[in-house]
Amino acid sequence: MPPKDQTTVPPDCPILVISAHDLFLLQPQSCRINDIDGPVIAMHDPLSQIKAPDWSKYYDRMNLLAQIPEIGVIIVGSPKGRAAIFTLTQVSLSKRGSTKHKKVFAFRLDHILPFACQERAGLLPRKALLAGIAVGPIQGALGTMDLSRRWRLLLSFTDHSVLSYEIGKYREEEYQGVEALVI
Repeated sequence: MPPKDQTTVPPDCPILVISAHDLFLLQPQSCRINDIDGPVIAMHDPLSQIKAPDWSKYYDRMNLLAQIPEIGVIIVGSPKGRAAIFTLTQVSLSKRGSTKHKKVFAFRLDHILPFACQERAGLLPRKALLAGIAVGPIQGALGTMDLSRRWRLLLSFTDHSVLSYEIGKYREEEYQGVEALVI
């Protein structure tokens, strides 16, 4: 607890809160609009499965996390065997009838891994839990800091199988839009 003469100031960056089934993005102090906190962006159960195996209900929580700050990507995983890739974005908001715009943070669900085509083809480990996720730059790209740099995402399962994905973004001059993330 801080001394009485000091006040705590919240950080001027968004805060991601992950519960067992939900994600919440809290706005930084700079996103206050007319002394009202900015909106809380939320998503309920992004890793839900319609035909989930019976044994997976005991491991139904989001407890694995990795991030790639250089390209604004967050990966959230569950022991059930799925991972979601989110991109941090900004949205411009204004009060009705006002010309002032305020940028607030949001996130976009880009992909759920393994892909549906991998699940249909039976390429996933059976009765194996997702034990961990790891992300790092692809070898040879460590010195570059532009958007063309690629990253390797590994999903490790308890049966020692590993699924590997390559993540990157198009250069801004090549493409801009919702599909800017490449997997």
